[in-house]
Formats: sequence, structure tokens, C-alpha cells
Amino acid sequence: MRANALYYSQIYICPRVLVDVTTVDLSSQLLNRPLSVPILIAPMAAQKMVHPDGEIGITKVAKEFGAVMCLSTISSTQLEDVAKAMAAHEPGKKASGGLWFQLYVLKRRDITERLVRRAEAAGYNALCLTVDAPVSGKREVNARNRFIYPPGVVPENFKELFEEETAKTSVTDMNAFLATLFDSSVNWKDLAWLKSITSLPIILKGICSPQDAKLAVQCGVSAIILSNHGGRQLDTAPPTIALLPQIAEETKASGIPIIIDGGIRRGTDIFKAIALGASAVMIGRPLLWGLAVEGEGGARHVMNILVQELKNAMQLSGITSIHQLSVSGKETLLSSHPKLSNL
Repeated sequence: MRANALYYSQIYICPRVLVDVTTVDLSSQLLNRPLSVPILIAPMAAQKMVHPDGEIGITKVAKEFGAVMCLSTISSTQLEDVAKAMAAHEPGKKASGGLWFQLYVLKRRDITERLVRRAEAAGYNALCLTVDAPVSGKREVNARNRFIYPPGVVPENFKELFEEETAKTSVTDMNAFLATLFDSSVNWKDLAWLKSITSLPIILKGICSPQDAKLAVQCGVSAIILSNHGGRQLDTAPPTIALLPQIAEETKASGIPIIIDGGIRRGTDIFKAIALGASAVMIGRPLLWGLAVEGEGGARHVMNILVQELKNAMQLSGITSIHQLSVSGKETLLSSHPKLSNL
């Protein structure tokens, strides 16, 4: 986790001068939908653990800024309620961003399919399949703290299924129930199965290897998310920003969008990621910290900081659009890290 952020700090932005930067365009396109800002909100489980506003509060912030909200399967708000919050009409505002549903291919494919059908019916724009969790990572902090869901906070998308199971089996604990669902045998053939049951675009989250990025392209996914799960799965996995230039080069011919997460803490980090080949970034912890401090308002404040810092970095670098940043932003970057020294 520390390495993710450290790599960003070792990349420098070289300012450019005497450029008219009065107007800066932060908009772009992702999967044929407009984005007002190049930001997606990462799927984070049970957001009501940190504040009662939870997923609804974060969704309202995403909608306000024209970002994509990606809802976790293990959310503390039902996926239908989040969709309603995103779809709520606001006069005079143009729709942008979008709503994605993150899911796993579970042992019980019928449960996976039920979740897909619910997401389709609720109006989600895409499915974000997490592929880097065939088993849970060794999460020592959770073990040390004896983590359990607090009273009143449950994975709402599984609540009905959990009640069905408790009525016919001896399973009585939600954590134990969820643990029984994950499938360590999931492979590329299961991606083909998922594609066969839905027409929604499928994005793979958890790609780190260039070889896997190539396979994802061959399998016809709509985008990939370069992610090491925030450092919570495989300890000592490489920082995602260190992998981005190579993966961007490997997949360039396909035109497939690359989204990156991990260690993004400032607007300058967003600048660097897009300059190195990402179409957009995915942000998790900073928004959760804001939510914890002040609910929806805190998350909004964090998002505003990130957006304004990105705009400021672009102006001071003589770049006036996300398109220009993606095409020629790499020329503004210098790195002190050996792996990125050839930028």
C-alpha cells in the first residue's frame, strides 16, 4: 500500500509556460459515455461502517461531479437503492458518468446470475468483475482487530439469500456465509460464461500482469482496471503505476481503456496516471476517509480537492484538456525511480 503512493511521489511534472490555460476541459469519454472528470469511485464494501450516509452519500457525490460510481457486491445498501439515487432527476443537469456493478464469479453460479439480472434491471451500465481474489489475502489488521460487521450493517445484496440459507442450513453467521461463496477455481472460461449471460460491458478489475492484460484483450472485455486491490490481497505485489507504461504499450493496438487504482492521493497523481496511459483513475480510500469524517459532505470535499488539484496541475503544465494530457502529457514527466527512468 505504501509503495503505491511512494511511486507517484517519485514522478515529477515539469511545468510548461506561456500557454493560454484560461479554460481547462476535464471531460472525456469512457465506454461511449461522457465523463465530466476522469474519475471512478472504487467498489468499497459496507460503506455504512464508516458513516450512515454510506453508498448513497458517495453515489450523490459521483453524480454531482459526473464521475462513475462502481458499487461493491458486498455493499451495505441494496443495489437497487443506489441505482435510484444515481437516476434521481435534477433539472438543468446533463447526465454523465455512470453506474457500474462490481461482482465476483461465485461458487454458486445461480447467485452470480441473480446479481447480474438485478443489476441489469436496475439500470447499471457495466459489470466490473474482480479477478484478483480467488482467495482472501492475509489481512493481519482484520485478524488482529477481530473484524466483524457492526450491528445494523450487513451486505444488503446478500441479505435475502442469507435468510434463505439460514432457513434450510446450519449457517448462522453472515461472514461465514460469504466465505462459502467465493470460488478459487475461477478461470478464463468463467469469463466466457459471464459474457454469455449478459449484454452489459464487462470490465476486469485486478489486472497486474502484462500477459493477463493481453488475455483480457483477446477475451473481448470492454476495459481493464490495473489494480493490486489496494495492497490488501498479495503483499509485495508491484505498485500499479510502475506497471502502467508497459501495460499501456502492450494493449495500445487494441484501444482498450485502462483504468488504474492504488495510491492515488492527489490531483497530481491523476495527472501522472493519465499522462502514462490511463483513460481514468479509480479512487477509494480518500473518499472513504471523507465519508467517515463528515458523511456525504466530507466525500464531496475530498472529490473537490482532487478535481481542483488536477485542474491546477494541468494549467501549470500548459495542458488544457484530458485529451491533450493523454496524448502528450508524458512529455512533461520526469522520474527519479529506475523502473520509470525512461519516461
